Amino acid sequence: MLPGQQAQQLRFLEPRQQPSERLRFLERTQRRNRDDDLSCTAGNQQPDFPRNLPRESASNIPRTPQASISPIPASNRRSSSKLRRYRLGPGDGIFVEVQRFPNLGFNGAINPEGSIVMPLLGALTIEGLTLEEARVLIQSRLNVFVQDPFVRIQLLQQRPIRITVTGEVARPGYYIISGQADGFSEALNIAGGASSTADLRNVRVRWRGEDGSIAEERVDLQSPLVAGAPLPNFPLEDGDVLFVPRRSLTQENPIVTRSTLVGQQPANISVLGEVLQPGFYNLQPSPQPIADALAIAGRATSSADLRRVRVCRLNSDGTLSQPIIVDLVTSLETGSSLPNIRLGNGDIVFVPELELTPQGNYDSAIVRRSNLSAREPVTISVLGQVTQPGFYNLPPSERPIADALRSAGGAAPDADLRRVRVRRQMSDGTTNQEIVDLYTPLTNNGELPNVTLANGDVLFVPKLSSIDEKNYDTTIVRRSSLSAQQPVNISVLGQVARPGFYVLPPSERPIADALLSAGGAGPAADLRRVQVRRQMSDGRTSEEIVDLYTPLTNNGELPDLTLANGDVLFVPKLSLTDEENYDSALVSRSSLASQVPVQISVIGEVAQPGLQELPPSPRPLASSLLIAGGITSEADLRSVRVRRTQEDGTVSEEIVDLFTPLQTGAGLPDLRLGDGDVVFVPKIIPGTDDDYDRLLVARSRLAQQEISVRIVSHPGQNVRPVPLRSGSTFADILPIIPIGEADLRDIVLVRFDPLQGKAVSRKIDAKELMLGDISQNVPLQNNDVIIIGRNLTSKITNSLSSFTQPFRDILGFLLFFDQLRDSADALFGPGNNP
Repeated sequence: MLPGQQAQQLRFLEPRQQPSERLRFLERTQRRNRDDDLSCTAGNQQPDFPRNLPRESASNIPRTPQASISPIPASNRRSSSKLRRYRLGPGDGIFVEVQRFPNLGFNGAINPEGSIVMPLLGALTIEGLTLEEARVLIQSRLNVFVQDPFVRIQLLQQRPIRITVTGEVARPGYYIISGQADGFSEALNIAGGASSTADLRNVRVRWRGEDGSIAEERVDLQSPLVAGAPLPNFPLEDGDVLFVPRRSLTQENPIVTRSTLVGQQPANISVLGEVLQPGFYNLQPSPQPIADALAIAGRATSSADLRRVRVCRLNSDGTLSQPIIVDLVTSLETGSSLPNIRLGNGDIVFVPELELTPQGNYDSAIVRRSNLSAREPVTISVLGQVTQPGFYNLPPSERPIADALRSAGGAAPDADLRRVRVRRQMSDGTTNQEIVDLYTPLTNNGELPNVTLANGDVLFVPKLSSIDEKNYDTTIVRRSSLSAQQPVNISVLGQVARPGFYVLPPSERPIADALLSAGGAGPAADLRRVQVRRQMSDGRTSEEIVDLYTPLTNNGELPDLTLANGDVLFVPKLSLTDEENYDSALVSRSSLASQVPVQISVIGEVAQPGLQELPPSPRPLASSLLIAGGITSEADLRSVRVRRTQEDGTVSEEIVDLFTPLQTGAGLPDLRLGDGDVVFVPKIIPGTDDDYDRLLVARSRLAQQEISVRIVSHPGQNVRPVPLRSGSTFADILPIIPIGEADLRDIVLVRFDPLQGKAVSRKIDAKELMLGDISQNVPLQNNDVIIIGRNLTSKITNSLSSFTQPFRDILGFLLFFDQLRDSADALFGPGNNP
């Protein structure tokens, strides 16, 4: 009997089974489980936990069903309902207790299939169920075997969860964290920590509710840091999105920035205004962010007003916050610490200009001697088409504009020196502008305009449009002292050997040198329509079509188009239908063409179809057939197809006749092949080869250079392969045949027919051939077999005709003859005569 009164409480509801057998089964189960419990307790062993549970979590699972279970803490609205929403899955550790029947419970992890194995029930799938749904399912299943079972289920070990951390963190993204971990701390740490501009008071957690709606809850992480209290115990769930917003400049808190939740990461900022080199910078973590920001931008100019440095922050919605005014002068005068404002990604530091009559007491000497100020007499801005646009300090000069351009590295190749603009901010706030022509003095050897530059002036060099370049002598400008002798960064794309980005040194032939830098124009390049694209300063894109083909045909000068930083040189692909009006051979012999192999596909009736590397060749199409092993005997050279995919995705095709040049002795078509081209050699259609000289094609250089023919003289002898030149006939092999072993009147040529999948034969009378009957001079093909032995031809042909199954391929056909020696007794022994 079962222990206690439990046996009396069992009620089996399956009438077809014997109650005594059920009781004995349950009694054995109870006794075995009780003995296991006693042996486990005596040996002081831990329960056997599944391997997919973390080792450190095993101590949280009770060793016996009576052990106490620590409930998942609930600190707010969401955490109190977590267990009701939680869906079970593989890896979750659960404890199932069946009251009054402890040995029917379960203590372990859900297996990878999403199920658990329980006594009486076996494997039970609970993946995707809530705890309550799983409890109801188990209780309903047990109700078949046990009277009024009461099931209690608890979650002991939560599986890892997948969350998204975004916003003001170092590495926003998708992460997997432990389900038992301290949610916020681990989530922020695994994402590299919050940035220095993170608003930890308003961290938001978003999740999708059971009805499909998006719910959100705000969590304050800053107040516990300031008060020294523990962080909120807000459990994160699978699929949660943790968003850290950006704080405003007025919410600076040093305690938060020093906490472990904030990562020490560099910040990408903009430093503008009265600094030597305004622009975008990467600011490393620093105890003095404002001072270091000025330092990496070359420091403040002599006309900077450091009392009113403005700091703006880029908000999450893309707008700029109200600026914070930072006074750096007072700190310099009193010797106190500089204002400590943390700078984050997207922040803008703007240094305004000092008025000529500054209000209040402004000690310019102290500012000038500090490490915040640049030590140069006159500060100007040189912008536009110069090598190094920016802010510059110009010493006294007799030619200020020329020296200003040289300070900025010289005018860029695409600078328009006819319309250089000088802007000056007057004390009343108005702006004066003057147009200076530096181009005309260069063309007539005149004096450059002597315009004096003052502190704060802006020198702007506009960009030359590629359309206006026709009336602009770029060669004179390039050779002058005003022009920068600097390399330019360009892109060379399209039909070149090595498309990509290149640094082009100063050159007298920019277009040609750009092509040579990229390895030269490819075989499929169309040099009549080379495109040069340039991004203008107003955002427009100008494009110039350059014809490099015509100068090659008439020995003219190549276009002298100056290339500038950012220009894109694009060489389009030549359509196969345009080949008639384009001398590809002339282009391939020029210095603009590449001398590198191209990757093509040769398919159809060739010996070795597939991808091939075609080296530079004067006859590319013929060479492509040769590198594929030559054409087969079934190739139709009257309609070889070449296909090319254009840049717009369309496919152009050209049908090339290679047979007629073989007949007439004319040169083969000179069609250039480019990367990705496909050459297809079709098969002769039966009935269309009346005017097609197969023997002529077989003897050409386009066919396989050598064929192999086998001679069978008598059984038991090795089959002899005989190499012959492609295009050979029976008369070419006749001198090799041993006359003493052959019946010249009864020679059989056997050939494999791939269409029928069997061997076909033809009788040849060599005697008649020697008497002048050319009909007996049959052209030979690769892998032909000639049978010459006396009384052998009929035996082999009869053996071949007796096969009910065709040969699978040419290999099976050849294998038949290669095995004649081993099978001679079986085929030609006594009793096998026809």
